[in-house]
Amino acid sequence: MVFKAVVFDLGNVICPFSHHAICNQLAEFSPLNATGIYQQVFTSGLEAKFDEGRLTPQHFYRDVCRAINARISLSEFQQAWVNIFSLDREVVEIYHRLKKVKRCLLSNTNEWHFEHLLHSFPVLRHFDGYALSYRLGVKKPDSAIYQHILEISGLNAEECVYIDDIAEYVRKAEELGFKGIHFRGAAALRQELSKLTA
Repeated sequence: MVFKAVVFDLGNVICPFSHHAICNQLAEFSPLNATGIYQQVFTSGLEAKFDEGRLTPQHFYRDVCRAINARISLSEFQQAWVNIFSLDREVVEIYHRLKKVKRCLLSNTNEWHFEHLLHSFPVLRHFDGYALSYRLGVKKPDSAIYQHILEISGLNAEECVYIDDIAEYVRKAEELGFKGIHFRGAAALRQELSKLTA
């Protein structure tokens, strides 16, 4: 095998999700429709502060409720925020087959999402290393979050494969020396990984 680590993105690689599902749920508690909520929470950069660990969950809840004029309890809000994920079992199968290399996770995520995912999908507890935006205070495509994976794995970028559904983040990894794979589904991922071992 010509690589020593595979670094997975989390959202829409291992765990399909949609931010619009959050907005649809919150629209039940707000005078804004789902499109308006998306603009106030995601386009505005408010969610980015949560992903970077610059807002506690309680402060994020408060700020979102103010932004969308929502009347919703903290527990109802948290449930709407986290109940948006599923598990791509074909990708998990690929993960299990990569036993001879280090398997790491690099994700723009927040405390609520990651804790929910660890509880819901135990496979996520078994990666060899994690680079999570809310813990590190930086998001992709900041080079620091990619560098963290190299530091904890003890590897050079050239020894690592990075998989992400967002092309911009793959390009950044490639600029730093990683072998990048733009995720387009489990079948295509198998083919891309097999080329690297041929």
